[in-house]
Amino acid sequence: MHFLHLIAVSCVGALTPLATPRIIRATRVSAAAVEAKADWNGAFPSGAAEEFDEALQCLSLDSDDESCSIAYLEDVFRKVDTEKVRSECDADQEAKIDELWKIIKMMYGGASRKEAIIARRKLPVPDTAVADAYSLCLRFLNPATSKEAGCSREALDRALELLDCEGDECLALNEGQLQVLDQLHKCVDRIDAGESVEAAVQNTWDAREAVARKRLADYYTS
Repeated sequence: MHFLHLIAVSCVGALTPLATPRIIRATRVSAAAVEAKADWNGAFPSGAAEEFDEALQCLSLDSDDESCSIAYLEDVFRKVDTEKVRSECDADQEAKIDELWKIIKMMYGGASRKEAIIARRKLPVPDTAVADAYSLCLRFLNPATSKEAGCSREALDRALELLDCEGDECLALNEGQLQVLDQLHKCVDRIDAGESVEAAVQNTWDAREAVARKRLADYYTS
């Protein structure tokens, strides 16, 4: 059984933290190998400039985790994720808001904020094919970019072939990166069960989104 299938069996729900020990390898992925800042040269949305700046700060590896707790990120996201604010945003601004939500979802799954940020970026490994497969994976698993990225059953299988692993041969992936691969497995499992590629991508995304949105809502009603 593949290592990530073992993870999936042990998980309860789409965003349950991955209760799996880290695998050690000499070429361990580290935060230092990844671009540190959330680069931004555009304008801030006029209705939420301060909140948007707070979101950008927490999308940077340079920011302190204590200043960007999950509760803080939830508060910031709630302020920028409104119809009024989004109506003032251009595509790049909306993408930053969406990125903040993706980081929050990974944190719900057990990743630290920095692990989640790293997991949303290019995999810093010597093997270009593996790095490219991971980058494509991020696009394959998002319904908004999946089709344009050329997602197909063959492409998903190829990504699994390159990224899946067993035992000591595994890359030392962090908790956020493991969640990406877990989502890939869930998507492929749906296809194996008879869903089309498009439906599998959408349903895998929707299942995770529903759990995360419920958690966010429960936080503000508790």
